[in-house]
Order: sequence, then C-alpha cells, then structure tokens
Amino acid sequence: MDALYRTYWVEGRPIQNLEVIAAGLASAFSDDEVKAIMARVGDPEVKKLLLTNSELAVQEGAFGIPWFVATNSEGVTEGFWGVDHLGQVVRFLGVDRGVAVDGFRALL
Repeated sequence: MDALYRTYWVEGRPIQNLEVIAAGLASAFSDDEVKAIMARVGDPEVKKLLLTNSELAVQEGAFGIPWFVATNSEGVTEGFWGVDHLGQVVRFLGVDRGVAVDGFRALL
C-alpha cells in the first residue's frame, strides 16, 4: 500500500495504468513478486474477493477508506474511518500508548 500511495499521491502518477502500478510495486517487491501480483489482475477469483469485501464493508457501515473494524477485549466491535482516527482505534482497543510504533506516536 505504501508503494502505491507514494506512486499516486507523492509522485502524481496515474495508477489506473498497469505499467505504473507495476513500477510502483517494484519499489516494494522483487521482479518475480511483481510479475505474480500483476498476473492476478483481472483474475475472476480476485474480483470475487473484492466484491465480497466491498459488500462486507458496506454492511459494516464503511463510507470511505481506510476503514477499520476493531473488537476490544470486552467483545465490543466498532468501525473507524480515516488514518487520522488511529488514536481512537488505539484508545478503543486499550493499547499502551507509551510505545512509539513506526513513527505513529504522534497519532496515538
């Protein structure tokens, strides 16, 4: 995801173009891995999984991405929208906020 985010949002490249996607993925995967990923583009099984996950997201109330569904230690499940709400997810889950994780400490 980081590679595709960078390709589209930082570099401003058109990720609807398969060659651009492959080039973006090359920064995170080996050539063989990129070939394997790109070989699945258009695969009916992948399309079915996308549709299933999309339907689940709608059922859960998702209205944008990223959408997080979390279940805390009491068994309560709640949905959260947006990377700027990661702090709320952490609080909801009761995660120790005293530890920096990959630069996200400010969000937590």
